[in-house]
Amino acid sequence: MRVALLNTGTELLLGDVQDAHLTFIAREILPLGLRIAEQRARDLGNAATVLGVEVNNHAAHRLYERLGYRDWSGGEFHDSYTWTDDAGTDHEQEETIIFMEKRLGADTA
Repeated sequence: MRVALLNTGTELLLGDVQDAHLTFIAREILPLGLRIAEQRARDLGNAATVLGVEVNNHAAHRLYERLGYRDWSGGEFHDSYTWTDDAGTDHEQEETIIFMEKRLGADTA
């Protein structure tokens, strides 16, 4: 089965922005962005979209469930990545994630 792996920024999920207007925009943009990504994945012939959620990010997990995503049965995975702060310093980040999947049938548009 062919799937598309989506990447969303945790700053959008957590509202980690300085301006209250940006927090509202972030909450509105994420579902819209996911719908666009899902439609693009469908257009490319993918049967599902899959995204990773940090195991302790319960708000994001609930949001994705409301948007039609379900836990993948594969259990927990360990992920690591590097990010650079405003001062140019690199930081290593490790987290434990679960994957969530949304099937992209014709009726999920």
